[in-house]
Amino acid sequence: MDKKELKEEVKAIVDELLKDKEEAEFTDKLESTLTEYKTQIADITQQVSDKDAEIVGLKSQLEEKSARLTSLEEEVTQLKSTVEALTSEKESISTEKSELEQKLLNIEKDNVAKERVNQLIEASLIKNEHEVIEKYLARVRDKSDDEFAGYLAELTEIRDSVVSSLKVEPEKEEAVEKKEEPVKDPLQAALNFEIQPPEELTKKYQEMASNLVTK
Repeated sequence: MDKKELKEEVKAIVDELLKDKEEAEFTDKLESTLTEYKTQIADITQQVSDKDAEIVGLKSQLEEKSARLTSLEEEVTQLKSTVEALTSEKESISTEKSELEQKLLNIEKDNVAKERVNQLIEASLIKNEHEVIEKYLARVRDKSDDEFAGYLAELTEIRDSVVSSLKVEPEKEEAVEKKEEPVKDPLQAALNFEIQPPEELTKKYQEMASNLVTK
């Protein structure tokens, strides 16, 4: 073997050794990288697993919240219906209350009117007849106490004026007695038109009566 061949053989051996060394280093590096990747993959897998568990938990919470929301919506609907029913009932009760108050007021007014008409009858200011009573019930029903007091005073004044006007001289009374039966109550007789007073007195009484009716 010459020198050249020996040199080439040595070079081939060296190259082979270098090649084996590079492959070994590459293999080590590759294994190290693969190990690192496996670790990262394991970490990522664990993170994904953790996220999946978190998602499952959140889904469970969402379902609970949705169920609760549905329940609350149903409660709200029921409460709205209850409020509407109570509002309607309140309006109905309020209407009934108003009607009862009005009925009570009417009863009180009717009672007061009856008492006032009885006063008028007892004072001989009006005739104790159904038609007259009904007319005066309507007339005094809505008056205030002060208004009725003034009205009563006015009627009394008119009554007194009529009584005064009905007084006649003794000789005229005798003439009347001859023609007609004695009159116990001149005012009531005049109110009932049981006597025929003189024309002037008739006019005066009609004027007073007309004023009385318009009150």
